Amino acid sequence: MKYRKFGHTGWKVSEIGYGMWGMAEWTGYNDKQSIRSLQKAVDLGCDFLIPLGVMVKATVKNY
Repeated sequence: MKYRKFGHTGWKVSEIGYGMWGMAEWTGYNDKQSIRSLQKAVDLGCDFLIPLGVMVKATVKNY
């Protein structure tokens, strides 16, 4: 995994983020699968977790 500086914070975060949309109890969600995929992302070095609220704002903004 590659990391880069996050804005002006100086924090190093993974270049690949994990969108947590699947953990929002949408139709057809699966807790076990969501937890497995989140764990896999963390195991691979992903530490940039994107909460649902951020994703909804980005989605709405694009439409």
